Amino acid sequence: NAYKTNLTPFIEDSDYKDPYNILAMKYIPNNELKEKITGISFENLNNSNKEIYKKINNSAFLDCPNGGVIGDKEIDDIFKTYKEAPELIGLFKYNENYTGTYELSISKNSGTIESISISPYFQGKGLGKLLLKSVIQKLQQHGVDEIKLIVVSTNKKAFELYRKYGFKEDGIKSIWFTKII
Repeated sequence: NAYKTNLTPFIEDSDYKDPYNILAMKYIPNNELKEKITGISFENLNNSNKEIYKKINNSAFLDCPNGGVIGDKEIDDIFKTYKEAPELIGLFKYNENYTGTYELSISKNSGTIESISISPYFQGKGLGKLLLKSVIQKLQQHGVDEIKLIVVSTNKKAFELYRKYGFKEDGIKSIWFTKII
């Protein structure tokens, strides 16, 4: 792994193994996202759909390193965080079916895809591509000059999707190790 540091051998000698990285990626516009998207819609997160949001998000990230479970407290925190910009978090619908979630943020002229997820039931059907294209367009409509995200290096499907649609590695945010017990 090209991202191993000088500390890696010492960490691995302490029974920590299998390093993985949290990679920063930056969007470089390309022609892959120019086509018109149909059949999709966004629905802001609200009290009537928060259980659906939790179910999709939690099931989509169940097997991911650093994946967390969203509970009622986290939903309350999300409502507070997005009070001024509720359109930046919610559910992704394809042909009127709830298929995924999205969480975006904007700071000055920079947009961040905090997370996107597709329900395991709908994975492998090209909806991740549609969701990615859609959230990029949503951020562009807000006038951002750049779009960023982070991805766990072991999430190969997501990493390859992001690369295919214009994201380039922009550094390592952190390196994580697993403790062998």
